[in-house]
Amino acid sequence: MNVKRSKLQRKYLNSMRQMGDVPWPPRKYKIAPIFGDAVSKRVHVGDCQRKVAEQTVKSGRLKRKQQVDVICGGRLIAKLGSLGKRRAYCEDCRARAKQQRLVNRLNSRAAKIGALSPQEQIREERRSVKMLQRFRKAGAR
Repeated sequence: MNVKRSKLQRKYLNSMRQMGDVPWPPRKYKIAPIFGDAVSKRVHVGDCQRKVAEQTVKSGRLKRKQQVDVICGGRLIAKLGSLGKRRAYCEDCRARAKQQRLVNRLNSRAAKIGALSPQEQIREERRSVKMLQRFRKAGAR
């Protein structure tokens, strides 16, 4: 995790890097931009390696449980010649983020109106069912 550094720290680090004492960080983009005819070209570059979730898996002779990272594995698309934009993106990750934004928007809209969240709705239904069962047992039929 990168920690926010002060302006003085950044200036000192950059001066050290310029002198060659401290190495520069690795390149952010592995795919070089291509210009000319490829302006609107989209090329399948590989598979997405982003970690999506963790899963517990039993492995080994003794069947011990281990946490294993679940990677996305979607198609990685490079937009060649897109200067100033992201050069590569994953179709599946983009769709997942879009779906999550929609869910968040719906939840925030429900919260603004004053409606109950889905979990609270389930809780309320269970509570009302239990109350009705108590009334039935008590004899108020």
